[in-house]
Amino acid sequence: HGLEFGKSCLKTELQSCDNYCLLAAHVFIDIWKDTGDEWPLWQSLYVLEEGLFHSPCNAQFKLLLTRIFCHLGAFEPVVDLYSSLDAKHVQHDTIGYLLTRYAEALGQFAAASQSCNFTLRFFHSNQKDTSEYIIQAYKYGAFEKIPEFIAFRNRLNNSLHFAQVRTERMLLDLFLEANMYVCPRHQCRWRKV
Repeated sequence: HGLEFGKSCLKTELQSCDNYCLLAAHVFIDIWKDTGDEWPLWQSLYVLEEGLFHSPCNAQFKLLLTRIFCHLGAFEPVVDLYSSLDAKHVQHDTIGYLLTRYAEALGQFAAASQSCNFTLRFFHSNQKDTSEYIIQAYKYGAFEKIPEFIAFRNRLNNSLHFAQVRTERMLLDLFLEANMYVCPRHQCRWRKV
């Protein structure tokens, strides 16, 4: 019923009833958490997909759908939803964990490797960019900005997400590139132990 009020809205504008859709989705998620039944999770998924159809730029729908798809074990839609968020610069640190956190756990090792590489590129380019910002601030006499740039660089370097992705990337390298062949003769010895 609320969609009637948003017929003249552009696709980039949020609908007036988007908050009701989010409320319904959260109620279904709460029911799922309380009862353990799966039907409320599927209902929440349906409500959010319908809401995203009518309001394709709603980032809250996309973020909640990302969580639901990961709980259901479907990772492919998560990649599409994350890329449609069009995250910029520091947003990769704040919401990037949604993508990197579940990929490996869901057995999507190639996607996990790609998302870790993408995230690490962001953090490494940050080193170069903030150094450039500091040089430019010094060059143009904006000395009050220099401590801000240094603090920003330090916060990103000490980011939990950065540490997690770096560790995940190392583990993925070990897993994907190590020779995992075990001789059947060695397997028998392990079974006896």
